[in-house]
Order: sequence, then structure tokens, then C-alpha cells
Amino acid sequence: MSRSSRYAHRSLKRLTSWFRGRGGRALGTALLVLPAVGYIAYRMVQNWGQVRASTWTFRPAYGALALLGYFLALSGVLWAWNRIVGQLTPFRRFAQNARLYCLSNLSRHIPGAVWYMAGRTFLYGQVGVPASRTLAGIALEVLLTITAGLLTYLLSLPLAGSLGAAPLRLGLALGLLVPALLFLQPPLFNRILAFFLRRLGSREEVRITYRGLFPVLLIYVLTWVFGGATLYALIRSIYNPLPWTELPAVVGIWAAAGTIGLLASTFLLGLGVREVALSTLLLALLPEERAIAAAVLFWFLLTAGDLITAGLALLFSRRGETAPGSSAGAPAEISANRPPAQPLGQEEVGPEEVTPGAQGNQVP
Repeated sequence: MSRSSRYAHRSLKRLTSWFRGRGGRALGTALLVLPAVGYIAYRMVQNWGQVRASTWTFRPAYGALALLGYFLALSGVLWAWNRIVGQLTPFRRFAQNARLYCLSNLSRHIPGAVWYMAGRTFLYGQVGVPASRTLAGIALEVLLTITAGLLTYLLSLPLAGSLGAAPLRLGLALGLLVPALLFLQPPLFNRILAFFLRRLGSREEVRITYRGLFPVLLIYVLTWVFGGATLYALIRSIYNPLPWTELPAVVGIWAAAGTIGLLASTFLLGLGVREVALSTLLLALLPEERAIAAAVLFWFLLTAGDLITAGLALLFSRRGETAPGSSAGAPAEISANRPPAQPLGQEEVGPEEVTPGAQGNQVP
């Protein structure tokens, strides 16, 4: 190896080591957070005029219910993500998974799913989780969220009064649900995921099972319901009350709009689609001016929640960087967790059941 090649190799090694250290983590986090905060501020200024154009009176009691619904929905999302990550990786501490989720969630506000995926992969890479497993968790999260949203919408239709008599929307929802359920079949999902991971240069195998999918899918359905209840409480906090009988309709509207927004932001590089869809669907219950204002105010609520939780994640980010008892050379979060992961839905093997040589087949 020539002198210049050795110098380039040493420089690259030092640079890689620096990025894995505290300085690199700080720079990566800043590049992840600051563009998202800037874009959120821009959209807040842009949307505030639509809120001011509508006449509304705030009712604190319903505002408190909206906040409660938001935190219940957020808790469900964090539990589901912790369950997914805990079965795909040895990273099973709820507090740490919640912190990384909330911090990387800000990237969803930047057009293009690549920022969100890259941000979460970077954060988990800093604590020793392979990129292939983080990407597998993201793919499963998106697919489960879309499926749960479609199921929630379809289940709300029989209780949604006039909204239930919409054959076009019903057919569209069923048309999207069928391929979503098809891709969630473990044999097919595992093959497709393995194909894409090989394209990314990873030879690691990631397996999911039916048994591991159902609890997470159920929680995501409940999360959509809590989100719809939050929207309903928000509407009642600013406008004349909607009858309680319209609650299933609002849940269905939120599930449909949120699913459309998730599909658009994941595959079409679109932001604002969710709010447009939400305001359009709310026209069945509210005048146009109020429907638009309610959709924008709901965006403000969700975005403010993302900013606050990301701020809390940054505030507590140093806890766990030096967990006591961590092994040398391994990130503290990984070494402080339980043994390596089993396939999603597979029972964990107890210490007395481990046969000689089985350790070598586990995920490092």
C-alpha cells in the first residue's frame, strides 16, 4: 500500500471513529433536528392565516380531552414500536426506544420518506443496531399502520351514519386493504424484505411470524381510534358541539385521512396531503371554513406534540450513554438490554434451554 493510500485509510478511520463518538452524534442529531424544526416553523407561519380566518371559541374542558387522547395515541404508537424493535433487535428498553422514536419522528415533517428512514437508521446505528434491522422495523411499522388505518375506517362505517353509504370509498378502502394484508403474510414479507436488504448489501435474515403481528396490529387500530377521538374533542373544543353519535364518523375520517397522508408521504414525497384529505372528508360534518380550520388546528396539535416529545428526547438523551455495567466496546444501551432478539412472535429461549453451540446462531 502506497504512502498516500495509508494516509487516506488512516484519515477515513479517524473520521469514522469521530462520527461514532459524541461529536459525531451531536452533529448527526443537529442535521436531523434543525431542518425539520425550520420546515415546521415555515409551515406554521403559512397555515396560521387559515386558522385566524375562522371564528371559533375555545372550550378548555374539551381541549384537555384532546390532549389526553393525543397522549393515549402516542403511548400506543410507542408501545407498538418498542415491541417491533424488541423482537427484531436486542434493543428492548422502552424509554430508549421511545426517545429515539420521538427524536427521529421530526424527520417526517420534511418532504420525502428518505429523511425519516435515514434519521432513524442513524440514531439506532449510534447504539449498535444494524441498519438492516432498523429498516426492517420501519417497513413493518408503515405496513402495520396502513393496514390498521384501513381496518379502522372499514369498522367505523357501520356506525358512521351517512358516511357508511359511500360505495366508492368502501371499494377503495377494500382495494387497498387486500394487498396490505397480502404483504403482511410472513412468508411473503420475509422474502420481499430479504430481497431489498440484499440490494443494500446486508446478508442478515429478519423473520416475522403471525403470532408477533396481531398484538401490534391491534394496538395500531386502538391508536387510530384514540387519534379520531382526539380530533373529535378538538372540534368540540372550538365549535358548536357535534352529537356524540358522530364520533365513529370522525374516527373513520381520521383513519382514512391519516392513511392517505402516510401513503403519500411514504411513496409520493408529499406533505400536506393528510390535511387536505382531512378537511375534505370533514365537509360531511362541518361547513367548509370550519372543516379547513379544524384540519389545520389538528395539524398544529400533532406537530406541537412532536416538537415537545423531541425536545424531551434531547433533554434526556444523555441518560443511558454511559449505563453502568456495559461491556467494553459495546454501546451502553445494547449491553444493558436483554439477550439478542428472536424472530417476531417467536418465544424467547430461557437459559436452561440453550443447547451447546446455539449462541453462535443468535443475532450479534
